[in-house]
Amino acid sequence: MRKTKTPRQKIRVNNRWLLKRLIVFGAANTYGLKMTDEEYELLKSSIKPRKKKTDRQKQIVRMDDMCSEIIRLRALSRVSGCEYCGKPKTIKQLQCSHFIGRGNFHTRWDLDNLGGIDSHCHMDLDENPEIHEAWMAKHIGSKSLDNLVTRSRSTDKVDLDKIEAFLKESLERWRLEG
Repeated sequence: MRKTKTPRQKIRVNNRWLLKRLIVFGAANTYGLKMTDEEYELLKSSIKPRKKKTDRQKQIVRMDDMCSEIIRLRALSRVSGCEYCGKPKTIKQLQCSHFIGRGNFHTRWDLDNLGGIDSHCHMDLDENPEIHEAWMAKHIGSKSLDNLVTRSRSTDKVDLDKIEAFLKESLERWRLEG
C-alpha cells in the first residue's frame, strides 16, 4: 500500500527568537509559518544586521586559512596523512591541530605549534593533554617545545603583517614542493 503525503500544516510559533532565526535564514516560508504581514515586518525590522568584519578580522581569517593549508601540505609530504597515527589521508581529511590554543596570537601561526592530523586523532589529543604534550615533544623535540611555551608567554605586541608575509612565502614554497 502506498503512503500518501499529508499536506504541510501551518505552524504557529510563539518563540520570537526562533521566528527571528527562521526569518534571517529565509526558512519562515519553507516551514509554512502563519504570520501576518505586519508581524513579519515587525520581526524583520527588529533583527539587527550582522556586523561587518574589520580589516584585522579579515586578515586573521586569511592567515588561519594559509596556515591550515601549509600544515596539511606539510603532513602530506612528511607521512602522506595523519602526523599522529600515520594513516594515509587526503588534504581534506586532515585538520590543523594547535598544541597551544588559537587564542594565543604569539603561537597561533607558529608552525612548531601545529600538526596535521585526522579528526579522530584530533579529538583524542584534545581530550588527553598529557598524551598531546608527549606527542609534541616527540614530534618537534623537547627543546623546541620548551621554546614554544616560552614564546606563548611573551607580552610583546604581535606583528600580523610580518607573520602574514611569512605565511604567504611559506605557502608558495609548500605549493611548489607538493
